[in-house]
Amino acid sequence: MTAPSLRDRRREKRVQELLGIALEVFAEQGVPGAAIEDIARRALLTRAAFYRYFPDKLSLLRALRVWKLGELARQVGDVVDAEPEPGRRLGRLIEESLEFQQEQEAFFRVFFTSGVSPEALGDDALGPYLALVERELRAEHAAGRLGEWPLDRLAALLTALVFTPSIARSFVKGGERHPPADEAALVERLFRHGAGPGPARGVRAGARGP
Repeated sequence: MTAPSLRDRRREKRVQELLGIALEVFAEQGVPGAAIEDIARRALLTRAAFYRYFPDKLSLLRALRVWKLGELARQVGDVVDAEPEPGRRLGRLIEESLEFQQEQEAFFRVFFTSGVSPEALGDDALGPYLALVERELRAEHAAGRLGEWPLDRLAALLTALVFTPSIARSFVKGGERHPPADEAALVERLFRHGAGPGPARGVRAGARGP
């Protein structure tokens, strides 16, 4: 594989800088209220110069999703791969996912409140993370810790549960923040056992859900 040229590396670095600036503006003004001119001005670019990197707001949002959700998949994957106990890998995946969301709260607020059209969501930015979740669920099933359910549906369900605290923080004003370990214990408890009667195994006494 040919190594990227110096020009390509400089462009990639500039793209990352612009995405960071765009995220700041979207977090401050909301996606509908933010204009490309606002982002270009903060980046010390003319609108025409900015359009050489991103032709419209839709392409900018897609690039933001690919960037941050790719980071999520890589960071969580590294932590899970370093876990020596197979029975703890799924719990580590959940906890690290929740910790990443708290660290990247501005992005997830933009992600869940952008109000973009359905065609804007046609990329596969979440694909690497879903593949990671499905891989760990496959291992759980092979070890006899999961029932006979379609793995792709279980992966989608677990991902929805993992994102629930971010959704709550995005839409519920003054919503409480809980330590990722407490949120993770509740998410894993709900995923494995549901919310019916019985001991809340894995949830610390006194810990409340998100």
